[in-house]
Amino acid sequence: MRKKLIYFILILTPFSCDKAMIGSDPASSDIECFNIFWNNFDLHYPTFIIKNINWDSVRNIETTLIATKGLYYVLNDVGKKLRDGHFQVKTSSGKYIESPFPWNNRPLNSPVNIPNYLDLQVIYQKTIMYGIYDNIGYISVKSFDLDSKYFSQITALINNQFKDLDGIIVDIRDNPGGLETNSDMLAGNFTDKKILAYTFKYRNGPNHSDLGTELKHYINPSGNSQFLKPVAVLTNRRCASASEMFCLSMRMIPGTFMVGDTTSGTISDPQYQELPNGWIYRMPVAYVYTPNNEIFEEKGIPPHYPVWMANRDSIRDRDLIFETAVNLIKNK
Repeated sequence: MRKKLIYFILILTPFSCDKAMIGSDPASSDIECFNIFWNNFDLHYPTFIIKNINWDSVRNIETTLIATKGLYYVLNDVGKKLRDGHFQVKTSSGKYIESPFPWNNRPLNSPVNIPNYLDLQVIYQKTIMYGIYDNIGYISVKSFDLDSKYFSQITALINNQFKDLDGIIVDIRDNPGGLETNSDMLAGNFTDKKILAYTFKYRNGPNHSDLGTELKHYINPSGNSQFLKPVAVLTNRRCASASEMFCLSMRMIPGTFMVGDTTSGTISDPQYQELPNGWIYRMPVAYVYTPNNEIFEEKGIPPHYPVWMANRDSIRDRDLIFETAVNLIKNK
């Protein structure tokens, strides 16, 4: 998932942690924790209207269940209603609550035997690898949650070994995200100009429609030179968060295109908070829209060239998404 480096705790209601943990019955403590949780979302969560969620109704339903079901059950139920890949709760015992997606049990259109096409070299374990196929560079990035030095090595690779190739394929299938700064650095290898990639929209008032605070996000060129020939980005449903930020950036760069499947639709700005019982929860505080006023939260970013790999292709050790990207670059 996309990670933020700044953590904060909002104090919205006077509350004594000692009172919650000592001298209160569990049901009462659960209700107080839920009220704090509900109020924070009510004041800061940005996509109630986009998702058509009646938050008052959620409170009315869930508070009646706390006494019999407990806080864990209630927050798990809330996660289902939020349908938000950045929503997460970690209990004091280490259990996690997350929002399920309707495509969780669907085949993932994942990479199949890329080594059958080319010899892969390693930059970092199996997380960042590269190779060359038919004069086209290939870079596989399985996570953006790494030290930036590895993305500097990608820049050096593009500036040197890949600079005279016909095109580059960046494979981010199954990449759950990580640090936005790394996705920015990678995208910056493919533009020689500063570009507006997307804009964050934050709440600026108590009403769910109060979304007046905006923060524009730009991509700057990376390295001493940039690769300005065709670039294909390979995607599937497990591309989330910072990898989707990368896709949004690449969509604004001429000569780049996406091949594969629609991404996850987890494109918000999350931050962490703590409840008095010690549970940590992640709350999105901004959603993202493109310079063309498109919003892909929950829906996912569709590829320019949709490709689905059937079972028969997997059995034959083929990767039709990769093959399609190669053919598209060759014909650009």
